[in-house]
Amino acid sequence: METFFSAEFEGDQMAMGGPRSEASKSYEHQMINANKILVGLNMGVDGFSRWSFVNRGDLDGQWQLVRTWNRNLWDFKKNVEPEPVPYYSFGIITRFAAKHSGILETKSDSGNYVVVALKSPKGETSIYILNKSDKEIDISLSLLGLKESLILNKYQVTRQEIQKSDFKLIPVKSFVLEKKANISADRIPPLSITTYSTYKLGQEDAGIIDKSNIMS
Repeated sequence: METFFSAEFEGDQMAMGGPRSEASKSYEHQMINANKILVGLNMGVDGFSRWSFVNRGDLDGQWQLVRTWNRNLWDFKKNVEPEPVPYYSFGIITRFAAKHSGILETKSDSGNYVVVALKSPKGETSIYILNKSDKEIDISLSLLGLKESLILNKYQVTRQEIQKSDFKLIPVKSFVLEKKANISADRIPPLSITTYSTYKLGQEDAGIIDKSNIMS
């Protein structure tokens, strides 16, 4: 069986700059990264490698997902904390993507957004919608072939919300898709990443992982 792996997918020209350039951690760059992942999943990419999680942020740009290094004092921080914009923009995708999930067929009527749906080996569903346009969009969400009612929890990242000091990646709303009338309407803000998932995760909960691969 062949595997298609995308390595260091975020190292594009848009993010290049000086040693302390903030381009790589900008919200615009996170939208580009999300587009690469979601389009890639629909094309059959099996895995993605991000560059990089704990970059110091003063060598070749600010690529870090977490802040470990004080660039002014030239020393490690005593407490590691998230780099909010890339941390949550990447996390809203990875936290709900179970290992060995299948890619469901999706259909949309606009080229302004990208839709991907995953189904985990245990039957959990996560739907991602990337709104690439600068206008809000109204959607009708429907899942064919439901055998029972489904509760979808909505998580969302926008430029305005993600930069708030008290931002948390928690459900902002829940939808019930019924077996017979399995359709729900929602509005997606411009330049946003939205996840609808049967997983309900709080800020401190671990993301969805395959615990069988963790050594005791």
